[in-house]
Amino acid sequence: MKKRLLFIHLLASIVLIVLASYQQGILASAARPTTRGTSLLIESTPNPSEPNQAITISGRLVSGGQGLGYANVRIDSSVDGKEWKVAAWTKTRMDGRFALSWTPPQSTSLYIRSYYLGDKRYSSSSSNTILQQVIYPSELPRLYVDGGIIKSKFGQVHLFGCAYRGWTRYPYPDDNFWDFSDIHAKTIDEEYGFDAVILVTYWNYIELSPSPDQFVYDEEYIGKIIRAIEAFNTHGIYVILHVHSAPSERGTSNLRDFLPNAIDPVTYKYTNNFWTEKSSTSAREHLKNLWLKLSSVFKNDWGIAGYYLLAPTPPAVTLTDQEKQVLHDLWYDHLNYVTSALRENGDNHIIFASESPHASQMNYMKYLLNDKNTVYMAMFYQGTDEAPGGGNVINNNLKWMRTKFGGTDEAWGLAISNKMAEFPSVPFMISEYGYLFKNTIGDEKDIWIQNAHTIFRQTRLAGWFYWCFAAKADGVPWTTGTWIQRLKESVAHKPTIVHAFLSGLLSTYVAEPSTFPFMGFYSKRLLPYD
Repeated sequence: MKKRLLFIHLLASIVLIVLASYQQGILASAARPTTRGTSLLIESTPNPSEPNQAITISGRLVSGGQGLGYANVRIDSSVDGKEWKVAAWTKTRMDGRFALSWTPPQSTSLYIRSYYLGDKRYSSSSSNTILQQVIYPSELPRLYVDGGIIKSKFGQVHLFGCAYRGWTRYPYPDDNFWDFSDIHAKTIDEEYGFDAVILVTYWNYIELSPSPDQFVYDEEYIGKIIRAIEAFNTHGIYVILHVHSAPSERGTSNLRDFLPNAIDPVTYKYTNNFWTEKSSTSAREHLKNLWLKLSSVFKNDWGIAGYYLLAPTPPAVTLTDQEKQVLHDLWYDHLNYVTSALRENGDNHIIFASESPHASQMNYMKYLLNDKNTVYMAMFYQGTDEAPGGGNVINNNLKWMRTKFGGTDEAWGLAISNKMAEFPSVPFMISEYGYLFKNTIGDEKDIWIQNAHTIFRQTRLAGWFYWCFAAKADGVPWTTGTWIQRLKESVAHKPTIVHAFLSGLLSTYVAEPSTFPFMGFYSKRLLPYD
């Protein structure tokens, strides 16, 4: 009995001690001040910057809606976004704002963030992360349109090459194709001998806007574009920057996030709304802002020959000729709208304009665009079926192909020869043709390719681009075939201009002037850039 009473007494004492400790803890907690939350937001200007150029990193430290003054803020940098180093320290002003000048180390791109350690009164906080792009300006001379030709400061220019894209229609994030741009640029330069490429980028990867009234872009993807352009420019290869959109669920699904009325939910092709709507959240507005975003990065980079704004996929419905004409004219309105915005932004790159609603038909081109610095583009696939993974030949008869190339008929005539005769004061170019691979010399695909080049050389085209150079995720090209050799041959047969600088005067000697109706050709192999 005594033992039981002793146990009960001991248990009661323990309970009292626990209760007393708990009460003291509550009182101590009440006595301690509550740590206040903080937030930190930064930005950098200019972005992109040039090598060895100082940038300004600015931001604001806030707590409870008020700026937190006289606080120490750390600036961190990272090349890969994983390993971070302290770049600098700064102190906020009375209103919580800060700004410091800092020169990034030699790098093609750099991640920047800031950090506030906090103290007894305020909690720590990390800022947003900035991807600071560093662009190495190209030494290639600016290209521009002068009448019916493309020119540089050295004379007339023709552009020959291929489109450059990934293993599928989706170079990012499905594979790392663009990581091999340096190797591919070397191959296209030294083995193929091409002077230009159309760099195919994808609208649905550049823009990630979650809704029509938002405009959000993937800085990392833009960084990949920068690196690819630099790779080609290093080898003296011009880049035509092209925004592409593919008519497939995988390729355009997120376009529907911000273009819900312009994308057909079944076919994923554009609806009439793409051409007709002109509101502040329309496809036209998103296309304009997309190019203004790209222009903010590239407007002073003359290694970019120009901007191929878009080749809209045909609408999901069958159209009459009159309906096609209406959509074509609306598309020209879009092109004028976007081009005007670029010019107002101080961007003077050439505009490479595609036809619409079908890029393989030019017969709806009734007038020219407002801007004179424009090249008119068309695709030539007549006689092929454009089957996925590489097309097949339906008809490779030279006479038949020439009729399709030049004339207009109900069976998909390109009509480009007619338009060149109608509009002799502007340059024309073939933006895509072929898509024929894994063939051998003398087969039906090879004959189609040779006949296409024969037709091209007999016109006053400013150039042509084969579709396309593509590779698997390991960087190995799968688009092999005779097109490479045949395109090299078509370029080798072009007339050439040899420039000689003597006593400050430019003398021009034209080789093979009667071979084709070209007036001349500018080649990086014949003419120094400086």
